[in-house]
Amino acid sequence: MKQVGEQSNGKSLVKSFRICLEKSYASGVRGSRSVQAVANMFGLGVDESREVSVVGKCELVLRGGDLVFVTGPSGGGKSTILDLISDYAEGEVGLEVLKLGEMRGWGDEPLVDCFGEGLSLKEVMSVLSAAGLADAFVMLRSYGELSEGQRFRFQLALVMGQILRLSSDQKIIVIADEFCSLLDRQTAGGVARNFRRLMNRLGHDQLIFVCASAHDDLLEHLGPSVLIDKGLGDALEIVYLDQRLEK
Repeated sequence: MKQVGEQSNGKSLVKSFRICLEKSYASGVRGSRSVQAVANMFGLGVDESREVSVVGKCELVLRGGDLVFVTGPSGGGKSTILDLISDYAEGEVGLEVLKLGEMRGWGDEPLVDCFGEGLSLKEVMSVLSAAGLADAFVMLRSYGELSEGQRFRFQLALVMGQILRLSSDQKIIVIADEFCSLLDRQTAGGVARNFRRLMNRLGHDQLIFVCASAHDDLLEHLGPSVLIDKGLGDALEIVYLDQRLEK
């Protein structure tokens, strides 16, 4: 059900595992004068505590090499799904979790000097370009000099670099909320295609990439193996686009 195994050649891989997705919370409102007035307008009982379901109970099957795309309207619960997946993958399966947007630790060094050992300058410039940071002037800037969109792309380039130098005993899951949401749609499409090409080229069974965005135009560019369409309320649909067999 949830196992990480070894290939016969010694390379670590992530075997398929199943996650039960389900999330609800208790909802209650303090009865201030304004709250009571609004509640009376709509016939609501403010003293009533109720259970609100964000993600209805369902089962998700993941395996090494998966690219998972979670889409749906803002406020629908996409981030909650990402949290459920990352918590389970880290706590139950033992995967190392990398979350774009939460990576830290760069000073005033130029971007080309932030990748550490293990990558050649050519490889560093290649992943920066693939993440949409091909401009030489940008490559020589520090992290603090970047725009929000450029910071996202830089962190994605770092993830690409880490994928290139995965050691045989590393098993990681990358979580990217609001994937390419800060980018214009043309740039977002190019970055998404480049990341998919990298995964196709390397064929890493040691990696699972899970991203979420309300921009469903990324579907074509990412070519995910698993699509999760999260509607409002607890509505959710999981589609396995690689037609895997479920047991």
